[in-house]
Amino acid sequence: RKEIRPNTITYNTVIAMLAREQQSQKALDLFQEMKEKRIPRNHISFGAAIFACEKNHPPLCWKALDLYSEMKSEGISPKTNTLVTLFKSLLKASQPEKAYNFLLQLEEEEVDLSIICYQVVLENCVENDKVEWAECVFEKAKNLTKPSYVADLEYCYTHMIRLRQKNGKWEEALILMKQVRSFPTRRNAYEQWYKAISLLSDNFDTSEKITKKTYLAALANAADSGRWEESLALIGKMKDSGMDPGSVGYGSALDAFVSGNQHRKGLEYFDSWLNEDNADFDILCCIAAMKCCVADNNWVKALSLLEMAKKNGMIVPVQMNLEALKVLRSAGKWDEHFELGQKCGWTNKKIALEVLLGCGLSNCHDHFMGIMENIENNCHKNSKNHRNLFHDLNFQFSAIECLSKCSDDKTGNSIDQIFMKIVEKKILPDPMSKIPIVNYTNLGEGTSVALTRYILKRMERKSFSFANVKNLVLIFGQRNSEARESVLKEFASHSLELKPNKINGVKQTYFISKDQLEKWKQNL
Repeated sequence: RKEIRPNTITYNTVIAMLAREQQSQKALDLFQEMKEKRIPRNHISFGAAIFACEKNHPPLCWKALDLYSEMKSEGISPKTNTLVTLFKSLLKASQPEKAYNFLLQLEEEEVDLSIICYQVVLENCVENDKVEWAECVFEKAKNLTKPSYVADLEYCYTHMIRLRQKNGKWEEALILMKQVRSFPTRRNAYEQWYKAISLLSDNFDTSEKITKKTYLAALANAADSGRWEESLALIGKMKDSGMDPGSVGYGSALDAFVSGNQHRKGLEYFDSWLNEDNADFDILCCIAAMKCCVADNNWVKALSLLEMAKKNGMIVPVQMNLEALKVLRSAGKWDEHFELGQKCGWTNKKIALEVLLGCGLSNCHDHFMGIMENIENNCHKNSKNHRNLFHDLNFQFSAIECLSKCSDDKTGNSIDQIFMKIVEKKILPDPMSKIPIVNYTNLGEGTSVALTRYILKRMERKSFSFANVKNLVLIFGQRNSEARESVLKEFASHSLELKPNKINGVKQTYFISKDQLEKWKQNL
């Protein structure tokens, strides 16, 4: 019977599938396996691997840039989708400088760039308030003249309008808005936004009546820009005109305090508004006020907001509970932190990790293990969230990092138990199957140490042989120096000295020779 072996197409398909399912590390391991097995890699292979980097949480933008360099060294030209994905990973990681410099690099290499690349870089610069870079990218985008680029150029204009708004330059925003409204068939799409900016820039057509809808749109724009003074002025004008701003208007005003970093003033405004006779209290205002509590570290107010929302029969969203938990953690109120976490339950990943982090920081080892046991016990029930949470490798690694914050004497053993369990349950492929290579890239310090202890214990077994091992090679990412130092100490405590090696001029790999490993095994 003829054996069917996976080829380039097979690997590409599986890597892309794993990336879509956010199993980034597994996807990148397969991509590396292609190289080790000398299976040809093409632009689709690299594109799928970069897509895996973009889908990771947080995005592996540094790895994505390394993959581009590797792609170039193999003489493979990137496609537009691959470059856009790479720029998106930099956007998600909030790396405007890297994105801008990479764009300049591609221009120097005379790569044929789509306007979508400029659009994503521009969005990155705008979100991080890099005005000078944004202006430069915007001018470059405007010089691209393909007719098919009109729709994407429109997005570039909207990014720049938001940047002008963010800095309170309403007149300049209005000029750009007039230009974008001249685009074919798009005038009506921006009508309300245009009126809102006109109102904020004091250029509103006095012959036209200002509607409540226009006021609320202006308030939303002021909120996005953190212009709380303008927001209060608009609220005053609405009242003078006999209009009730309602929960939407007041909620936008509170958001302006949040965006403008005037959190204490925001809470004072919230309290004064609640004292009004016709205060239309709703969950949107509660969420905005909770953000103020987080920034002001006001845990008492945060808990009272939750209580107020429940008394008014509101369904408290996950984000609001999460913000309250962060306030309690920041204030060191560990009992209240754990109690609120219990009320929320452990089905939500963000909530569970926030409470686990609190347990680690407060040395509540028993609480931590109780939560993990609860999550495991519920994984076989009909709840999809429970099942996914237990089998989520990123969650398990993050949980280990939370527990590593704990200085309890039992912590080390517990971390090892968790790590052993995720290997036994095949949530994580057995690291010994990858020997002689141990890849620590993108792992935190706690997980790296747990992986090291697991490998050392397995190597200490009589059944383990170094017959097929030349050198034991350890690979570290450029950004996990703390993990690297801890791993080196762990090996040193077992009388194993790691020697540094260089890849691309960067010290990120270490190795132990086969002779040293065999001598070590004999002395056990």
